[in-house]
Amino acid sequence: MSLFRIALRNIRQRLLPSTLTMLSVLLGVGLVSLLWMAATQSKQAYDRAYKGFPVIIGPRGMSPLDLVLNTIYHKGTSTGIVPLSTYRELHDGRLAKKYGMRFAIPFTVGDSFRGYRIVGTTDEFFTRFGYDRDSKNRPIPMKMAKGKAFTFPHSELLAEALRLAQWHKDGKEKEHAPESWRQVVLGARVASKLGLEIGDHIVPAHGLAHTLDEHDEAECEVVGILDWTRTPTDAAIFMPIGLFYRMEDHGAHGGEKEEFDGDEVEISSIALDVKHPAGSLIMPNIFRRRPEAQAVFSQAEVRKLFALVGSIAQVLRGIAWLVIVVGAIGVFNSIYQTMHERRRGVAIMRALGARRGQIFGIVLMEALLITTLGALLGILGAHAVAGLASGWFEEQARVVLDPFRFEIMEVWLALGVMALGGVAGLLPAWEIARTHVAGNLAPQ
Repeated sequence: MSLFRIALRNIRQRLLPSTLTMLSVLLGVGLVSLLWMAATQSKQAYDRAYKGFPVIIGPRGMSPLDLVLNTIYHKGTSTGIVPLSTYRELHDGRLAKKYGMRFAIPFTVGDSFRGYRIVGTTDEFFTRFGYDRDSKNRPIPMKMAKGKAFTFPHSELLAEALRLAQWHKDGKEKEHAPESWRQVVLGARVASKLGLEIGDHIVPAHGLAHTLDEHDEAECEVVGILDWTRTPTDAAIFMPIGLFYRMEDHGAHGGEKEEFDGDEVEISSIALDVKHPAGSLIMPNIFRRRPEAQAVFSQAEVRKLFALVGSIAQVLRGIAWLVIVVGAIGVFNSIYQTMHERRRGVAIMRALGARRGQIFGIVLMEALLITTLGALLGILGAHAVAGLASGWFEEQARVVLDPFRFEIMEVWLALGVMALGGVAGLLPAWEIARTHVAGNLAPQ
């Protein structure tokens, strides 16, 4: 009989203590693996997302991190506005000419559909914006999986701003949006989760939670579905910014001003990509002295976020390693406590010709089997939990966990736990291998 089969038989004979010990190893390894998976995939997803938004222009009074989370990751609410005059200056005005802009894209937020945020923007979001870059560092536009993008150019936004200002000056009610504006493009996750297809219709709802306060006057047709980007864009709905302004209870300016001009029409934030090599650092300095808006270097804010999250994850990971160490101690204790009852069996094996090295190997293999099975089942269990909880995790963090993606560090985790189990089994294996043959063959 091979040493492996003897070790396996010994584990079966002590099934309950062996299972409990294996369970403690499984829980510790599973927790470490799940934390690593969530942290690694979240960081990669967040890194990819902010690379599409090098600089964000947002309202004063809003914290830079809140601005980044609101604009890029569709978390939280916008607590202020940026005047259209700032957008014009960045799109084709003085700042655009001085520093060069690959894009300056406006966003308005405040509505949703079945829990997914609706973002008002121009069609430049589909033609100029992108998460990937070509050899000249230019954004590669996102692809459409189905349908096409809506048409609402920069020039139409400026014309709409003048119309809104004139209607306000004349005391007229806003007209309903033209039919050609009542179109939306869905992120891939929205289309997949809600089962929507090209030609379906949605009705925007006021606010970011599920509500019955719907904008029936702005019912939209789905004209396009974006391809997967593995970013928060997958979980958003995009509409013409003009349609956003035409909805009921959507003011184009703050407060109760008697008069306002087109340059005072308000937007929530602006995404910038600056051609100037130091553009991402220059813009925050420029806007530091301007009262109407602030400029945020998104990469710096995301790094601050992960510095905080990383500290918390490190503490949880430390706790998980303690659980693994406790499991290794359990391996040691499980074998050590059975030394007395093993001695007669070992003595018989020795009398039949088994060498001390073989006895040592059998006991050590028991420890390795328990920790190896615990480690492998823990890693597989972590990926199973990730698959089951992926919907919840996406809702909370706007990150889709891939349960079928294994990392090289999980291999090192398994090897490390196996080594720890081997160390835990050394002393019991040595003691059992030194069993005195004659003294333990005598009748009990």
